[in-house]
Amino acid sequence: MCENALAEALTIRCDDYASIAANSGWTPMMFMMRVRLVEPFCWDLDDVSRQWSKRFFAKFGKMPNFVQAGAYSAVMNYLKAVQAAKTDDTGVVMKQLKSTPINDMFARNGHIRADGRMVHDVYLVQVKAPADVKDKWDYYTVKETVPGDEAFQPLATSKCRLVAQ
Repeated sequence: MCENALAEALTIRCDDYASIAANSGWTPMMFMMRVRLVEPFCWDLDDVSRQWSKRFFAKFGKMPNFVQAGAYSAVMNYLKAVQAAKTDDTGVVMKQLKSTPINDMFARNGHIRADGRMVHDVYLVQVKAPADVKDKWDYYTVKETVPGDEAFQPLATSKCRLVAQ
């Protein structure tokens, strides 16, 4: 698969690092400052994500990661769909979910496709240099917003049997 090839191409193995470090004089922090990665959620993206993340922090003592934010978003959007549909019937609720845009503290420009995949914007981020860090949880600089339709496999190439239904 393409993802595996990309991951393999981007992986720096320990012995690669040791060789590069020995020849370049780079420290581990110098390597980390150049790392770019894709994140589906950034707690400090905007006012909406910051407000929710600060409430999360007050309760749990740490900023949320994308798994925690995504789970909260999924549950809240499911409950809103149940309320709007006035039933918890799976088919009716899924129809409601698929017809409702999702824009909340986790997802921007989100929607659920026919195959059930939640498509939303993701963020290309770069690890900040220590001098640029403003507080304990300030790890990344958002370099680019990748639209969900570019970030996720196109529906036309999905092999999911739900697409045909």
